[in-house]
Amino acid sequence: MTNPIPTPAAPQKDYGRAGRNLPASLASAAVLLGAIAASLWFWKTAFMVIVAAAVIVGVWELRRGFKAKEIDLPEQPLMIGGVVMVVVAYFWGTDALVTATAVTGLVTMLWLLNRGVDGFVKNATASIFTLFYLPFLGSFVALMLSEGEPPASTVGTTGSRESSPSSSSPSPPTPAATSRVSSSASIRWPRSSRPRSRGRDSPGHSSPASRQAGRWSSTCSTAIGGSASSSGSSPS
Repeated sequence: MTNPIPTPAAPQKDYGRAGRNLPASLASAAVLLGAIAASLWFWKTAFMVIVAAAVIVGVWELRRGFKAKEIDLPEQPLMIGGVVMVVVAYFWGTDALVTATAVTGLVTMLWLLNRGVDGFVKNATASIFTLFYLPFLGSFVALMLSEGEPPASTVGTTGSRESSPSSSSPSPPTPAATSRVSSSASIRWPRSSRPRSRGRDSPGHSSPASRQAGRWSSTCSTAIGGSASSSGSSPS
């Protein structure tokens, strides 16, 4: 019985100083940049899908790196909680992000306790580091993109107001309102024919002081005229 001749292993392809397949790397970078630019240009909400995918891939990469140091990250709660943190930060803001971060950290600690106490401290420390390093910092991208966007509670009402034809076009005036306007316009006085009340400076108006002065002047003139006539009629 002859032993099978072992086939030689295929030699690994040498990528040179780059250390990787450079054309494939450039193609993947071009696709990723095109997806980011298209989502930011046409629909910002679609960019949250890219951020969530980046968080998931980042947690997976960190788990592989920590595994070399015998640190086992609980990737399931970190991935799910990271996606939830990005979504709530975009739609509901800072308070929802803080709440989601606290809940994700608590669930991660309970997940590690369920495994046992062996290596709990180093696993918990690495998990909290990963939680703040990837999902929490990635959620700030969602917070910056949500600036200027309407809140999630008012999106439906705003859309219904804009779509309703009654709110976009003014309603025509009713016949009753038209008749009231025409009747009020018909009884308006022309500016030139309005009756004017006499003021203090008008010629026909006299103040009490001027009337009193007129009485005194008439009394004095009467007295002077009477004395002059009596002196002229007395014998010389």
